[in-house]
Amino acid sequence: YWYLPVLFFLFLVTPIVDFLISMKKIGAFFLVIMILAPLFVSRVQMAFDYILPIESFIYFLGAYALGIGLGADLNRYLDWIKSQLKWFIAIAVITTGILFYLFIEKINMVGFVSLQETFFFLQKMAIAGVVLVWMRDRLNTPPKWLDRFAQDSFGIYFIHGYLVFG
Repeated sequence: YWYLPVLFFLFLVTPIVDFLISMKKIGAFFLVIMILAPLFVSRVQMAFDYILPIESFIYFLGAYALGIGLGADLNRYLDWIKSQLKWFIAIAVITTGILFYLFIEKINMVGFVSLQETFFFLQKMAIAGVVLVWMRDRLNTPPKWLDRFAQDSFGIYFIHGYLVFG
């Protein structure tokens, strides 16, 4: 249950992240630092260890801050992603290839940075951008199965560890 303190932390920092978004220039600077931090501060795998290092908070704060930042002006950012869609697809494909190579060659840590986690983060962000644009542009109303999945997503998050590691 390592993720409960992480979720609590994210809920606590939400007003701070929201405030930074409202500060425009200086806030954008700090928001970019938070979003880029997971490229250099690797998430520590905790599936079998009951520790909670600070790196995990920093890692998840990056994706969380990105989501809050995008949500502040979603259509404008999705329009920008759409204008760069070829790059997002290229990043998704290239990072998938790099991850495949890293896993086959058992390459991971470079100093204190996990290359696998860095490329996973880039891959997930690129795929998320493509999927968000696709869903906005192709779906007038969400399919029933997707709506149900969204309603249950918080609960699914709580059991995904059992599905992945069980």
